[in-house]
Amino acid sequence: MANGSPAGADTDGPDPAPVNGAAHPQSNCDGEAEKSKDAPRRDSKQLRPVSTSELREKLKNQKGKLADRKEQLKKMSKPPGGFDATPLPDAPQGYTVKITFHRAYNLPVADLHLRSSDPFIHATLTAAVPKRHKEDPLLTRRTKTIRRSTEPVWDEDWVVANVPASGFVLKCRLYDEDWPDHDDRLGNVTIRVPHVDENWEGLGPDGRVYEVKKRAGSKRAYLYHGVTAAVCRDHGVTPRLHVSMQVLGKSDPPHAQMYTVGPTTWVKHYSPMIGRLAGVRVNRNEEEDAASEDEDEGDQRRTKKYDFQANEIQLSGPVPPKLYHRYVEFRPMIGRMFSSSGLRGRILNKVLHKQHERIYNFDSSTEYGAFPPCSDEASLQFLRMAHFDEGGRIFTYVLTLDGMLRFTETGKEFGIDMLSKHTMHSDVATYIACSGEFFIRRLAHPVDGHHSRPSSSKRGAEASSSNHNSSDPPTSTPDDDASPEPSPYSQPTSPDPSSSTNPPTHPPHTPPGGPPLSPPPPKPHLYRLIIDNDSGTYRPDKSVLPHLQAFLARNFPGIDVAAMHCADERLVGMKKEQVEAKRREGPRVRMVMRRSFSSSGSGSSISSSDESRLGAMEGRGD
Repeated sequence: MANGSPAGADTDGPDPAPVNGAAHPQSNCDGEAEKSKDAPRRDSKQLRPVSTSELREKLKNQKGKLADRKEQLKKMSKPPGGFDATPLPDAPQGYTVKITFHRAYNLPVADLHLRSSDPFIHATLTAAVPKRHKEDPLLTRRTKTIRRSTEPVWDEDWVVANVPASGFVLKCRLYDEDWPDHDDRLGNVTIRVPHVDENWEGLGPDGRVYEVKKRAGSKRAYLYHGVTAAVCRDHGVTPRLHVSMQVLGKSDPPHAQMYTVGPTTWVKHYSPMIGRLAGVRVNRNEEEDAASEDEDEGDQRRTKKYDFQANEIQLSGPVPPKLYHRYVEFRPMIGRMFSSSGLRGRILNKVLHKQHERIYNFDSSTEYGAFPPCSDEASLQFLRMAHFDEGGRIFTYVLTLDGMLRFTETGKEFGIDMLSKHTMHSDVATYIACSGEFFIRRLAHPVDGHHSRPSSSKRGAEASSSNHNSSDPPTSTPDDDASPEPSPYSQPTSPDPSSSTNPPTHPPHTPPGGPPLSPPPPKPHLYRLIIDNDSGTYRPDKSVLPHLQAFLARNFPGIDVAAMHCADERLVGMKKEQVEAKRREGPRVRMVMRRSFSSSGSGSSISSSDESRLGAMEGRGD
């Protein structure tokens, strides 16, 4: 190597031997080259799968941790979840805003065979309002579906209270209803309002028309839409949405709780398939539901149909802040199911979402309606959806944080009662207001002094005009070891024919003027709503029952509301009477496709606790 040769340059002669153990510069380069060649091999060795024994050991350790966690939860007298005492955050006074969805133009054709669409709007309202927890659900609204139209007219209002002065974002997603297939997205409209105050003019006296963004829409629908526009010159290409807004004034407390004021609406969802599986048959004409059995036998022309009914009623808020419950993690699988983590958790989460969509499906048979908030019409509509006092029915319900009441008839004979009823009704929501069961009883005569109680029509009318939460009783901190202070809201009464304040009821008695011998009288003051907190998924605390009773009494004036703890012996006896009445008067039910995870007796058949079902599933699966 020449003296002037740079280090690492190629030479013809052999490399000299290293001196005193020091490597020659050429050797260093060659060594680095060798290292770089060997690097992939070493990396591959590091990334190779672990041995079978190591994998088994890791799985064994993980199972051991899960087993320890499971035992820990079992031993806990109060597992995580249930009532959450987190108070509402402090927030400045907000404003009540009315949003009106008027109509849409030039929507694409999603149903090619009909050359039309079945459009509806799913709106989400977000604002910089502090939340108690990040899992709190968003404020949403769904319009009714307009059948076979690409120029739908809704003219539906959505009144929201406590919108902050810092503004809000309204995202409108337009869909084509396509049950039982997946709904086709027709596009989005995002409206950003940077500031709101009493002088805000909204979107103008006539509102504003927005272009619908097609980026998120169905490619198939917009392909057909473009072809139609090219063939028909008078056919518009760009879909548009007409929306208007206005401020109605300042909102009342609680200011940190955005909620729906109105309109108060109801939706009936029908499922003939589930009705056929459960063997549930109803009169094809709803008005014939109240006819007696003698009339039914005498009228052979009356037609029947298989059907299963799920109900939604949007009540007037606000929901009392004390009604705030999280799912109870009585087993590790429950947490994975709600958070959709892990393989089994994701599967169960998806299954429950699908169950919710199947039960609360929107199709051509879905019925919509509206009623004045906190009115006799609201009470009558609720009684109709619960079939008054007919057939000894018991219902499973969930009340969301925005005042949406969802309920279906419950019982071991129904095919959907097989996994987690309240989780299905809540659509796997982490937080809800309350859940349990309820049933309706007809009074032989109104309760003495009924019009002086909180559930009177006068109180409901006052609440509807103010839209305040003034119906809340004095608050108390829930405590399993302490009962709430006596309150006129929490005085549930059991049927006692000898008492003047507790007249005979149907069931178990048969007072004249109603089922089972004649149609039910359409008078709310002749009915008692008995509602409880029987839910193993959310386990509502007994001390919040007065708040639940006050909220329902305000929204359903005239009905005598009694909120009872699920462990109350009187309630257990009354549910047994409901079961007996159903056997005598209820429709004949053909029990098919029912998978029971336990051989519980009749006493547990009326309980809506999901712990036993999920625990049995976990035991079988693991």
